Amino acid sequence: MKNEPLVIKRRGEDGSKIITIRIKEEQLKSIDKIAAESNYSRNELICTILQHGVNNLEIQKNTHIKTAHTTIPQKRGEPQSNSASEFTIF
Repeated sequence: MKNEPLVIKRRGEDGSKIITIRIKEEQLKSIDKIAAESNYSRNELICTILQHGVNNLEIQKNTHIKTAHTTIPQKRGEPQSNSASEFTIF
């Protein structure tokens, strides 16, 4: 039997990128608990959850837009005007 070399890619050359994220402690505890119960590594589980989220994400269109009107106060000594400001709240 011929000794064939085991060819492996360097870490990071498999299309994966190392990133840093900030996560709430309670979320991390939940992920670690699920990882332990499912025999997944934390990284595998997070990647699986992220991929599921990306594949099933639906961006909700703004269907309720409120427009508000307000009068801009005048400085003393300036003539009164009926100018108003309009802004949209999403």
